[in-house]
Amino acid sequence: MPASMALPRVLLVVFLAALAPLALSGCELGKKGADHEEIREGIDAEVDGVAYNIYITRQLNIRQPPDEDFYQGPEPPPGFVYYGVFLKTCNITDENQMPIERFIIEDTQGNEYFNRRLPEANTFGYHAKELAPQECIPLPGSAGDFNPTGGAMLLFELPVQAQQDRPLELQLQGTYDLLKKERTEKTIELDI
Repeated sequence: MPASMALPRVLLVVFLAALAPLALSGCELGKKGADHEEIREGIDAEVDGVAYNIYITRQLNIRQPPDEDFYQGPEPPPGFVYYGVFLKTCNITDENQMPIERFIIEDTQGNEYFNRRLPEANTFGYHAKELAPQECIPLPGSAGDFNPTGGAMLLFELPVQAQQDRPLELQLQGTYDLLKKERTEKTIELDI
């Protein structure tokens, strides 16, 4: 190949390599909220002074142990499955904090699924309450703390199709700041 043809090809390769990071970062442009950050399970995600750590996410079979203890309710409707998202939530500040109550799982198609409210009598369920400084959900020594999944459970009813639309992401949405006109948002990619 003549040297005069090699230089334009080299320049083209360098130009395309320089554009690649910009093109890849474009997938984040559609995300809403300030301080948006994607995190994997097992890593603390801090929102409004509260740390959220997902220990495990898994499909539940409420007809067999130990899942029958996690949720005592009706079977999911045909075409749906229950998923338990087991997390630990801790106030990491020196002031009382209110953790998130409603969580959203979003699939790659933009479909959103909200956690089901569990009765207070469900000792494994996640029950949001104001946390004193350094206080956690589940409480140390509680059933949720000692269960094999190591956290309080969020229960989601997902269509079977959602398993094909992965990765599924758990959205953590903080309080809306009226002055800044933005909301702190973190996203945890679920290992399903």
